[in-house]
Amino acid sequence: MSVLSHNMVIKAINDIASICYLKGLRNVVLSPGSRCAPLTLAFNRHGDFNIYTIPDERAAAFIALGMAERTETPTILICTSGTAVLNYAPAVTEAYYRNIPLLVLTADRPPEWLEQWDGQTINQKAIFEPHIKKSFSFPDSFEHKDALWFSHRLVNEAINCSRSLGNGPVHINVPLREPFYPEKGEKLVFDKAIKLIDEPAFENSPGKDTLLRLSEELSQYAKIVIVVGQHKPDKSLIDALSIVSLKLNIPVVADIIANLHGFAGTIRHSDAFLPKASASLKPELLITLGQSVISKNLKLFLRQHQAIAHWHIAQADNVPDPMQSLTRIVRMSPPHFFKQLLDTGVAPKSPEFMESWRSPDEKVKENFNSIFTHQPFNEFQAAYRFIKSISGEAKLHLANSMAVRYANFVGLSSQQNNISVHANRGTSGIDGSTSTAVGITLTCAVPNYLITGDVSFFYDINAFWHNYLPANFKILLLNNHGGGIFRLIPGPSQQPELEELFETQQPRTAVRMAEEFGFSYFKSTGEEDFNSQLISFMEDENRAIFEVETNKENNQLFFNHFKSHINT
Repeated sequence: MSVLSHNMVIKAINDIASICYLKGLRNVVLSPGSRCAPLTLAFNRHGDFNIYTIPDERAAAFIALGMAERTETPTILICTSGTAVLNYAPAVTEAYYRNIPLLVLTADRPPEWLEQWDGQTINQKAIFEPHIKKSFSFPDSFEHKDALWFSHRLVNEAINCSRSLGNGPVHINVPLREPFYPEKGEKLVFDKAIKLIDEPAFENSPGKDTLLRLSEELSQYAKIVIVVGQHKPDKSLIDALSIVSLKLNIPVVADIIANLHGFAGTIRHSDAFLPKASASLKPELLITLGQSVISKNLKLFLRQHQAIAHWHIAQADNVPDPMQSLTRIVRMSPPHFFKQLLDTGVAPKSPEFMESWRSPDEKVKENFNSIFTHQPFNEFQAAYRFIKSISGEAKLHLANSMAVRYANFVGLSSQQNNISVHANRGTSGIDGSTSTAVGITLTCAVPNYLITGDVSFFYDINAFWHNYLPANFKILLLNNHGGGIFRLIPGPSQQPELEELFETQQPRTAVRMAEEFGFSYFKSTGEEDFNSQLISFMEDENRAIFEVETNKENNQLFFNHFKSHINT
């Protein structure tokens, strides 16, 4: 490569950093490698980025995901070529299904060395498809005068794509030839006047005539239910839904991940009472918003008792049909939709239907006060007491498997309205819950709490393998020494191979890991010491792990008791 060509490549790489900075991106999560050295050095020597070096690419990508979720700005990911890229796939897929913006920059071999047995060389073009908003290929040569213009346009387009018409991950594959490193003493130059292509946020608001038609159609239905899926905390949405629900007698049903606990009237225990519910709760009009719901019982009920009409309210994003009843997509921000709907003068609905949803929800809430009485200590009880102990402004992270299900049964009260809830429910995998929580924690100063099971926790242990572990991070580790969920759901629990092939029993505890990564460590093995250890854990000023060891048979017995008695 000539000196001129090398300098043009270095400039093009430096310009990626310049464009990212000028478009407001600040957080960079990189994993060490040689092929990616030009990218790594460009972002580091720019001087205005927050740089995090995470050796494990899978953990790095989930940490970046958490940062992007919290900041609502694309996090930049950088890695070397080869299988390092593939390790990004789980987090990129989660980001795709949750509309979380990521800018993924992967270094690559030049095209002439593909399929030539060259080290760390695989086909990386469009490697994340179909789980990516768009894939881009950076120029591998800059000898033509248009190549630099093209690279600038490409980076602008990628960043705009990541946060327009539904956020999401984008991928730029960057082929690089040697030499990768600047000469000793060589200074990198960053263009502060580089051309940007701005794309304002899309805003869609149906006209007055459309709103009036929706209002007239809504008026035809006597029984209306609003279901809110996973949603970021949004006070304007809470305010709008509370007014609609109270004024129009419309039940608002939401999982814990909808972040609607600030509205006291939310129906939050549907997962507990719907298995015994009658068809009288069937809506004529179902209005949904947000993303996925945790409650399988809610989905099954609404599929079995399908509404006549089903509207989904979304500004952008892809709209699935998990209830098998979708009839209309309204492209509008949900808070604006409900406020505008009220302005059309919709008449209130009958309070009897509202009460038919509210009454069993209240019964479940009351039964929680006694459901644990005379029962062996179990992990559900530990999760319940822990959730009830959280107060003030905080973030609650829920790992997948049983942790998120326990939390959804328990819910948060309206007095806990300063707690935001986070969970990887795009794909609902266990492979990154801890790393995502770490990423969010790194971007805020409030207390962050994670509830996780042992399999998810130990699977993602490299979430801690770096130099940035924050002090405001606490973990409730429910250790039943295996995949306890398989004992609690029909199917695997009835198989003779349950323990060997599904639970995959393991003997580990977190005590040595806590010592290795600088966590304070607390442990409980039963009800006798749980409360005192919980208090010490919550008062500890360092990052901390509270490991609660439970008996899987007791967990199973109580969970069956819970399902049988919580709604009686």
